[in-house]
Amino acid sequence: MKSLKKLLTLSLTVAVLAMSFSGCSDSDSDISSADLTNRLYVVAAESGTLTPTENGAESIITLNQVWTDVLWFTDRPQRETGEDTTEDFVQYKWPLVYGDIAPNAVIKFFVSGANAGVFVALKAPEYDSSTGILKFQGTLLNSTFDEPPQSSLEFDTPVVTILNNVSGQAGASSFVIYGESASIDVTSTEGQYTLIQEELDNSVLLANNAPGRHSNVSTTDAFVAQWNGIFGDSAPNAVISGLTDTGELYGYLLTLSEPTYEEALNRITYPATVLGQETEIPSTLTYATLVLDSADTTTEDSPLVITITNNSGFEDTQVYLLCTGSNQPGQEADNHFGYLNFSNHTFVETGPKSSFVLNASTMTATLNTIKNYSGDNTYKIQIPKIVSGRLYFAFGDNFDQCPSFSASGPPNSANNTVVYDKVEFDTWSNPNINITNVDFFGISYYVTVTDKNTGAEVQRGYLTSKEEVYDAFANIAGDTTQQYGNTGIFGALIMTRTEKDGVSKTRILAPKNAAYTDFSGILDSAPQKSSHFFDEYINKQCWKANREFSFYSKLYKPSDPTVNNEIYYGKISSDGMTLNLYTNKAMTTPYTVPTLPRPSSSNFLFPSAPQWHHVDSTNSDEVDWGFLLGGQVAGTNQGAYWATDPVAMAIMISIVRGVMHEDDGCTIWTDSDKFYPGSSGTSTAENPIYYYSQIVHDKAIGKLAYGLSFDDIFGTDPSVYYDNPNVTLTFNPVKDDASL
Repeated sequence: MKSLKKLLTLSLTVAVLAMSFSGCSDSDSDISSADLTNRLYVVAAESGTLTPTENGAESIITLNQVWTDVLWFTDRPQRETGEDTTEDFVQYKWPLVYGDIAPNAVIKFFVSGANAGVFVALKAPEYDSSTGILKFQGTLLNSTFDEPPQSSLEFDTPVVTILNNVSGQAGASSFVIYGESASIDVTSTEGQYTLIQEELDNSVLLANNAPGRHSNVSTTDAFVAQWNGIFGDSAPNAVISGLTDTGELYGYLLTLSEPTYEEALNRITYPATVLGQETEIPSTLTYATLVLDSADTTTEDSPLVITITNNSGFEDTQVYLLCTGSNQPGQEADNHFGYLNFSNHTFVETGPKSSFVLNASTMTATLNTIKNYSGDNTYKIQIPKIVSGRLYFAFGDNFDQCPSFSASGPPNSANNTVVYDKVEFDTWSNPNINITNVDFFGISYYVTVTDKNTGAEVQRGYLTSKEEVYDAFANIAGDTTQQYGNTGIFGALIMTRTEKDGVSKTRILAPKNAAYTDFSGILDSAPQKSSHFFDEYINKQCWKANREFSFYSKLYKPSDPTVNNEIYYGKISSDGMTLNLYTNKAMTTPYTVPTLPRPSSSNFLFPSAPQWHHVDSTNSDEVDWGFLLGGQVAGTNQGAYWATDPVAMAIMISIVRGVMHEDDGCTIWTDSDKFYPGSSGTSTAENPIYYYSQIVHDKAIGKLAYGLSFDDIFGTDPSVYYDNPNVTLTFNPVKDDASL
């Protein structure tokens, strides 16, 4: 039998209770007064088939020789059981109980004598009482199979447990624990029993009630430790099912109290009372599955729920999604990379980042498929705990059409003609989300999220059209022949393709993300002009001989000026080649990093193609300073500290923003209204405007953007920290010349 850690497991044997079950048999004489919505229904049959359709995860589930009665029992706090005819259940009860929201169900069956099962959303039941055939349309959410069935799957003795839906914004899940054996023992107190489950799987499955579609796995000890927090004062109803010593399938309904877990013995013990009418209890069960009814798990289930609004101009079937990240924080993150399984909203670890290989058939989904997974025709994506997560979205082509796709994403050079973009998030310990243009600008989109710090709903991203942003880059003025501060490099990095699906412009590259060949042939000496973009500004404005100035480190936040407000002091050497750093105004106490070299090169022929993005030289003339400064890239030797030390980082970002030459860094370096000034608004060699980050900030909502890797320095980044996990992601028109 498979472990729960291999997705869904024997959880599905819970439905065994319908085959040999004791309880109060009570059909509804007056359904108008009965509360039907908190019932779990159990359907059993002799055999069945699961037939995949062409529509993604959808299948047709056919049950043959269905039992004529359907068993039901209530979710807590009610303690009721009963039964209906299958015909009445399908024809009358189904629309009353579930309405327009497809319920989730677990289906246990045997394939070639082996236990297996699926977790599905069910809809559109059709029952033929003359043949005993019951059919459902099902959306596969999880399964015990390594890969979803690709062809018709035949199985025996299926048992379907249909979970009750939860109303409104509530989130609820049922819990499943498996052990090789279980026993129900009578105690000295009448009506009190002890349930003992042994040889545990050491994993507990959490499975959502609709409208949620999430499933997850935790350890047995974690589940027991959280018992009171999960169930509170309302003891859960549960069913224990398995095989008797005669091989008979058997199930029994109980109400359970807080358990004791003995890790050394791999055993869990529950005080229990019988739910329903007592009958003879078998001494032991093997292959024993325990299913507990639902509890509120909204926060645990969904650290982030993204609902997509598609105004892209592409059909839902042409919008592709991929979500990646890590499921371990800190130094272990790189060794635990993986992707989100959209069908069941669980993280699938693939291994180290370095070995990640894209499998579009299992890792990606279309918007249309996302809607099918929801069961209620919404575009909600439930995301579990993920570190450094990225949600990629592509239009017209899936990600397997990219030249390659590593853990850091696809290449962005001209040879990648796939139109895509991404949003970044972290749902681990301090959930946050941000739009990012550090590598490129692709499309216009925005997120709507509730700011944890203010309680206000905010938007981040772009309300301007994609075309307006592209036009701003195409219309950059400047002398394309000048060696330093050459603004022609920005327009040269508009990537295009032969028109397809109404799109010819694929993205605008950040200079840091451009390959040498992305420049070559577009603008004379363009690679060198990018590498030497800041040289004249640094040499003539910033590294002036004997210049003195003061400033804060990157840790200072203008929004909270009472903390991390230590002032640092700089003085340029008399030869204009070295910056000396101090922690006191008298400049007698050197900073931890006492000096920084002048970050410019006197060799304009550098770099050649083999030297492109070189940041580790001992010779300052052989460092690609345009890449190091504009890309905020960590280097060594002459390139050391700039992207790792908090004081050096403040200097670096201020160079790119065109304010580092100002001596009052505590005021001007931290004021975003002063960034990218040029010479009275005009970009020159001595006062260049780094248009890539200037334009994305200018066009972004509130002028908050990640145009630079360290745009969070002094608070101009678009990150939003949230408590409310519900976020809306809106795609603006993607096609050329489309307006908002």
